[in-house]
Amino acid sequence: MLINFSNEGLTTEIACDRICSDDYDVTNLISLKASERSRGFLAGHFIKPPVLIRLKFICDVNIESVIINSRVGQQKSSGFEVFTARDGCEEVFVGSGLAQGDAVEFHIHGRSDKADSFSFKSSKYLNKIRQLAIRIFRTDGSTLPSLKRLDVWGTVNKITTKEDTERVLQIWKNISDPPRKTVETEKKETPCQKRFRYTKPIPTVEIPEEFIDPITCDLMTIPMTLPSGKVVDALTLEKFYESEKEHGRGQSDPFTGVAFSDSSRPIVATSLKARMDKFLLENSFVPELKNAPRALGKKSEVVPLVSTPGPSQCSGKKRSFEEMLQTCLSGLPSFLENAKVKKLDKNCAKCTSAKLLFKLSCDHLVCRVCLCELKTEKDLICPTCWEKIDLYKINRFHVGTYF
Repeated sequence: MLINFSNEGLTTEIACDRICSDDYDVTNLISLKASERSRGFLAGHFIKPPVLIRLKFICDVNIESVIINSRVGQQKSSGFEVFTARDGCEEVFVGSGLAQGDAVEFHIHGRSDKADSFSFKSSKYLNKIRQLAIRIFRTDGSTLPSLKRLDVWGTVNKITTKEDTERVLQIWKNISDPPRKTVETEKKETPCQKRFRYTKPIPTVEIPEEFIDPITCDLMTIPMTLPSGKVVDALTLEKFYESEKEHGRGQSDPFTGVAFSDSSRPIVATSLKARMDKFLLENSFVPELKNAPRALGKKSEVVPLVSTPGPSQCSGKKRSFEEMLQTCLSGLPSFLENAKVKKLDKNCAKCTSAKLLFKLSCDHLVCRVCLCELKTEKDLICPTCWEKIDLYKINRFHVGTYF
């Protein structure tokens, strides 16, 4: 019986020698949860090949084929090498290939005639295997190393004991054919629960690729057009600037590495931002998009159009008079207390986060995530002073702002 050993329970350990992106950990490749498995694996931002992924199986395996889907959003891996190892032995190279499309397959010689199918070098090192390694040595363009799906099909080796073989088959049976809900559970449902269970499902909406950040594969909030023509989120740029600053480098294009100048800098993609806001507004009924981060605007400051007069004889006399008055008053006692400088805690008042802060009408600070949670409530109340918040007086807070 053929078994896909790239599943939690049949693979006892999976690891990557590089950092993974948030929510795109290498464990997603063997997860039994559909939401995690559908994300796949994505290396950390600005990680380049080679990247090595190792799987350790629950028993000795006779490998028949290895199937790889290499595209995650706009990120795509194209060059792969496969290594195998028996229990207590070193890894042996058994095959390599370059993917023309989104998938690549490795089979025993003569088992497949597909275009993106490659044969293993030798079937000698495909039997009694305890460990498998996939090495990503090439990606398309400047994309990140990624794997959407990894399937390792094979059979249990004959030297495995009968008890272990039955245990493996039982695990695979539970994975391939999960137990269904019993009739007793259905009888316990109330009429109200059944009514909600048979309601019309919410339709899914496909997000256009132009709304997705090519680096993080997340929905953008404030799209920024780079000099290279690429469009990324403003938050991604800020993280890239911080990473470059740690290495003593200035602000530059993350795709080309060219430093920014006064005439060549990122600009807000206003037309794309308008299309994104329209898309989110029209599809606000979708749960995945209902809590999508949104950028909050602020009132524009009124700048009076008053010309500044140049120095004159009258202004000089006025300054001298003010200096004399200040000298006379300096010796007199003051009955006014020194003005106290208003100092704010530069952290979110709810979760103490220091990223993407907004200043409320009561001068307290909250992060974007907490602000979105507050907006879902009926009354917009400050979590610190419990005052009612004026939605039109919420402004973005930047570190270094003086009050």
